[in-house]
Amino acid sequence: MPIVQTCELATLETERPPGNDEVEQSLHCNEISYLEQLFEEDLFPTMRYSFIVFLHTVFETHLRGFCVGVQRERKLPIGLTDLQGSAVDQASSYLTKLVGIPVATFPEWTHLRRFQSIRDCIVHDYGYLNPKNNRHESLRQFAIKADGIRITSVDRIDLSRIFCEQHLANIAAFFKRLFETADSNYKPGNAP
Repeated sequence: MPIVQTCELATLETERPPGNDEVEQSLHCNEISYLEQLFEEDLFPTMRYSFIVFLHTVFETHLRGFCVGVQRERKLPIGLTDLQGSAVDQASSYLTKLVGIPVATFPEWTHLRRFQSIRDCIVHDYGYLNPKNNRHESLRQFAIKADGIRITSVDRIDLSRIFCEQHLANIAAFFKRLFETADSNYKPGNAP
C-alpha cells in the first residue's frame, strides 16, 4: 500500500500544471491533499482492519481445529460445540476443563483477548468508540499504554503496522506454547 501511495503521488507530481496559474496550482494541491487523505484516513485503516478481522478468523479456526483434533485423539465424549459462549470462550473452557491445558494462564492469552475486543469493535462499529460502551472504554485505556494503537480525534481506533505484526507474533507464540503444552501433558489412556 505505501508503494501504491508513492506511485500515485509521483504520478500527480508529473501532472503538475506548468506556469504560475494560481487556480490550476490550487486545484493540483487539492488533488494531492485528497490523495494523501484517502490513503491515511481510508485505505490504510481499512487494510489494517481487514488484516485484523482475517487474522482473528484464522486464530479462531485453528483454535477450534486444535480442539477437534484433541477430542478425536483423546476420544473425549464432549465436543467443543457442546459448550456455551463465543468460539474463543468455548475453546478456553474446553482446553482448560476437559483437556487440562489452562490457556488463560498463557502470557499471550491476555493479548489475544484484547485483540478480540479490537476485532469486535472493528466488525460491529467500524472502529469507532462509543463513550457509553464499557468495552470501548477499556480499549481507550489500552490505547494509552500500548504500542501501535491510538484513538483518533473522531474516536476511531487507528492501528499501525507494528500493532498488526505484534498480534501476528502473539498468535504464533500462543500456538507454539499450546502444542508444546499439549505434547507434554498427554499420556495416551490418561485423559484428565
